[in-house]
Amino acid sequence: MVYGKQDGAYVTDNIRILQDLIQAYNNSTTVTADAIQNIYMVPKAIINYPTESSQYPGQDSPFEYNFSFPKISSFDNYTPVNKKLYTYPYNFLVLSNNNGVSNILMVEDFDNYNEFTFHVKGIPVIGGSIKCVPTDYKHVDYNEEEGIICGKFPTTNWSKDEYINWIKQNAINLGIGIASNSLNLVGSIGLSMIPGGEVAGVSSAVNSGLSIANQLGQIYQHSLIPNSAQGNVNGGDINSASKTNTFYFYQKAIKPEYAKIIDDYFSMFGYKTNRVKLPNLNNRPNWNYVKTINCIITGNIPDTDLLKLRNLFDNGITIWHNPSTFLDYSKSNK
Repeated sequence: MVYGKQDGAYVTDNIRILQDLIQAYNNSTTVTADAIQNIYMVPKAIINYPTESSQYPGQDSPFEYNFSFPKISSFDNYTPVNKKLYTYPYNFLVLSNNNGVSNILMVEDFDNYNEFTFHVKGIPVIGGSIKCVPTDYKHVDYNEEEGIICGKFPTTNWSKDEYINWIKQNAINLGIGIASNSLNLVGSIGLSMIPGGEVAGVSSAVNSGLSIANQLGQIYQHSLIPNSAQGNVNGGDINSASKTNTFYFYQKAIKPEYAKIIDDYFSMFGYKTNRVKLPNLNNRPNWNYVKTINCIITGNIPDTDLLKLRNLFDNGITIWHNPSTFLDYSKSNK
């Protein structure tokens, strides 16, 4: 995008058209390249304006886009038995802008069981302002607090000819100035013909000549100034040039060999729920492992036997349901 002081903004995705536009400013007799305030890059997708290579009227709403992608169902070649391994810290999603900002998102906090869902919105201001937020996350439709901003896109450099621009900016004044001094010079010569005016005439002619020489000297001085680079360079340049200035999603999980170790442990001994509840004694097909803290068991039984039962559950106990699979942990238990 090119933004000028007088004509507003122009949009193009063609570098040749951009060069022609800058040159048009340089060749203009009314404005110069100084009228260009900014030339900057933004993703084409966030510009809600279908016409290319023309004046950009602006937009009254940001670009918005929803997308989703599936959650992984296995860790490389290993599929966990216990769903606990699909939760943090064994499995999680990292949302990154590839520019030093990232956020860890819990897989289990997405309301959609099978996929991750996100919302991207952006406006084509200088540097680009684009945000990615998780949707249906922690029971929030658009979880702005958990979103991140995309890295800034570069403000483009452009060259201008200082000499040509200075000539154009001062063209009217130079014309008037030189013409006025020429009249003074002619007038001085005429005055020198008047009796008693020779000294004044000579002095006036010399002053006029020096004035013209001074302006010619300024022209020469400005002609020596090389083309200067204008615009800003920011950290998004290398990412934009590498086409990596975007959002990245990394679903990370423990290595399969460690997942198998933890999975086997969970199958044998379960995992903490830290809840006050009635323990599940028979919701698994082959065995249930139950371990309690200060469990409460009542019944019309001797106190010594009641104490032994409480200790069994507090120390952890495996209840087998099928005698044919007794102590066989290789059987499916889900």
